[in-house]
Amino acid sequence: MATKPEKAVPSIASTTPRPDFPYNIEFRAENFQLSQLELKRKTSYDVVLLLKITKWIHMMYGDVGIEELFTKCHELLRLGGLLILEARS
Repeated sequence: MATKPEKAVPSIASTTPRPDFPYNIEFRAENFQLSQLELKRKTSYDVVLLLKITKWIHMMYGDVGIEELFTKCHELLRLGGLLILEARS
């Protein structure tokens, strides 16, 4: 049985005041490759943090999956945003 992610406040356009901590942080555990949530939200992020995930994406989706992961992260990040990646071998 899949658990439903908790609601979080997405990033808001720069003309609107941004929410303060802790409402500006979101942690999710899901299949990032299949998730369409970010596309529906049409938001961008300052930081994308990926911990212990590249090995499993590579095993499940191969080289194409890794390329899709980086493409999706690039699309989600704001200009000057950070991708923090813990690489696994």
